[in-house]
Amino acid sequence: MSRRTCGVAAAAAVAAAVGLAALAAGPAGGDEKLEIRLKVGEVHELRLGFIAVRIVCDDLAVTRVEDGGDHLRVVGLGPGRTQCGFWSDGKSPYPAKLYDIIVTPAVRDGGADAARSRRDGG
Repeated sequence: MSRRTCGVAAAAAVAAAVGLAALAAGPAGGDEKLEIRLKVGEVHELRLGFIAVRIVCDDLAVTRVEDGGDHLRVVGLGPGRTQCGFWSDGKSPYPAKLYDIIVTPAVRDGGADAARSRRDGG
């Protein structure tokens, strides 16, 4: 293979890698990290700036999205991590916004004293 052929092949490989990265990132990719952190039982009010015509969450045991009128309500159901995509139209293969949803266990009654007691065997 000549140097010119190697250069063309390398340039094509780089272009393909960049294209795949853009495809994987989709419109919600970019530098903006969209994340919601909740405890089990908490509700987060979410205003997207558009009407979501399609909502898909990967793990429905972790979170539920409800209609809240002029906003959406993201409810923490169980500990874990999932992603929820929100589409502004029904045609795009990529969500207009993609959020990482992280739900942690709820704090039990008793706070730090109860946690210390459990840790100390009490």
